[in-house]
Amino acid sequence: MKRKVNRVGANTLTVSLPSKWAMKYGIKAGDEIEVNEEGKKLEIYTQKGITKKQISIDVSGLLPRLVDRFMARSYQKGYDEIFVKFSSLEEIRAIEGKVQELLGFEIMDRKSNNCKIIMIASKLDINFDIALRKAFLIVLEMALGCIEGYNMNEKEVLNSLYQRDLEVNKYCYFCLREINKQFTAGFGSYILYYLVENLEDAGDELKALGINLTKIKSKQRDISDILVELHKMIQLAYDFFYKPNINVANQSLLLFGRINQKIENMQRKNEKLMSILMNIHRINNIMYHFPTMRLDTLKELN
Repeated sequence: MKRKVNRVGANTLTVSLPSKWAMKYGIKAGDEIEVNEEGKKLEIYTQKGITKKQISIDVSGLLPRLVDRFMARSYQKGYDEIFVKFSSLEEIRAIEGKVQELLGFEIMDRKSNNCKIIMIASKLDINFDIALRKAFLIVLEMALGCIEGYNMNEKEVLNSLYQRDLEVNKYCYFCLREINKQFTAGFGSYILYYLVENLEDAGDELKALGINLTKIKSKQRDISDILVELHKMIQLAYDFFYKPNINVANQSLLLFGRINQKIENMQRKNEKLMSILMNIHRINNIMYHFPTMRLDTLKELN
């Protein structure tokens, strides 16, 4: 439909809302509506009249790891109520374990072979920006934990990264859910979704890196040095994401190459370090995406 643009006052332009749409959702003068800008397109929507998104799933026969994934994806896709059928103790344990990582979700009605999970807070005291920054900062802290735990031979510090990864999961899952429920579909949203997924993967790799570092019997200078560079790579990814500039993008690219070159050199020296180096390699690749895939945020390129 076409709408005429009207002027109100000296600098304000207005467009009327379709009466049929306004009546359907009970929009009246003084109400607030949401407006999203996506290039030449404006999206207008209201929270009024939004029904709860429900799904029924049967995880009977699935391995616990697949049950875990199923629950995470249902949450991320924006479902508010999930009715789950299961057939074993391992399956319900996987469900219970995963729900602890899903902000706002609670098991409200559990029976012998099914349970009902609902979103108990439609408006949590957290938003996308806060959750994403928290996840990023925890990943940075995990990288520091790898450095400190390895250099000081503190295995407890390295093993504790498992719990920090659960925090990263919790905030990243929430961000993915928010993108699916609240964001306008478009290239920027797809890239953001991909980067949040990668951040969650980085937490997994740092957790695995901590475990593998506990298996090294004697401290090696090469590993200490490359862990410091890895932390710097994550810091650059964080810096660019929140304040993009050309200098940080260039530093990231150069550091990305330098870390990978060190990995190749160290692999030739000691094959026993392969698992650690692969962890570092994957984390390095993940963080490289944050500046390179968001170059569109540079004012110089807009």
